[in-house]
Amino acid sequence: MKRALTALGRLLRHGGLLLMVGWLLYGCATATLPSEPRIASFRAAPQQVLKATQATLIEQGFVILHGDRALGRLTAEYPRRPPLTLNARVSAQVGGTLLSVTAHSGSQALAPPELDNLMTAIHERLGEGVFGHPGSDVVQ
Repeated sequence: MKRALTALGRLLRHGGLLLMVGWLLYGCATATLPSEPRIASFRAAPQQVLKATQATLIEQGFVILHGDRALGRLTAEYPRRPPLTLNARVSAQVGGTLLSVTAHSGSQALAPPELDNLMTAIHERLGEGVFGHPGSDVVQ
């Protein structure tokens, strides 16, 4: 009987250790990995691109969590399970603006091509898209 209890004690100690190691490995496996940004150039000024990005995201059902015009940053979330979180950043470049967008669905990073429709919609809103006409539906 004593041997059985000692063996059971060892099993519980080792089982607890295995459980802890498994939990730690699972925690590492679900960490959010950095995503590669989708980058696009615009002829419009940085503030116009940021404003157009915000309007486009709201139109598509996103909730704006944080926006900073001075830093040219915007964070938005699409309410689903798991939530789709999007980060946008604008920066001035010679002749226009550079827009960089990354997105995560839970801990899974979205590939840049998955953001192409968003970038097209922003270009269209600014009148810079394939179907856009300069001055049509331009955000000012």
